[in-house]
Amino acid sequence: MKAINTKIMLFLLGGALLGGLVSCSQVPDMMLPPTVTSPAMKRTFERATQNDIAAIQKIAECYSRGENGFPDDDREAANWYLVGAQLGDSSCQFSIASRYMYGNGRWPSVSKAEYWMRRAADNGDPMAAEILPEVRDRFNRYHGIPQQ
Repeated sequence: MKAINTKIMLFLLGGALLGGLVSCSQVPDMMLPPTVTSPAMKRTFERATQNDIAAIQKIAECYSRGENGFPDDDREAANWYLVGAQLGDSSCQFSIASRYMYGNGRWPSVSKAEYWMRRAADNGDPMAAEILPEVRDRFNRYHGIPQQ
């Protein structure tokens, strides 16, 4: 197993500062699935473990879609999006917010959905800025929570 580098360690420590939004169990285990045989995808995975945002996004998408030898695994996709979100990528922040909102690979949480959607909006994601005011309402409607 690869050693955890400094940015990942800061990611773990940052979780405590965010009121427990991130736990150690949410960090990807950094093991390349044995079904991934493409040299290009192996290099992408290696770059992702070194905090390359584009590579993190690609690995998350592969897990999300079950492509390029990666299993279709929403939880593992969410783990990678959370790493990218913690590193400040607005696209990953939007993706993890959506996963918290709809419960894809994460337990649904309106507070975490709002937190990450706000971070994405603050980092310039136009879609996040557009739907941020509606996040709580969308969450409640999707999960069948009666409106007050």
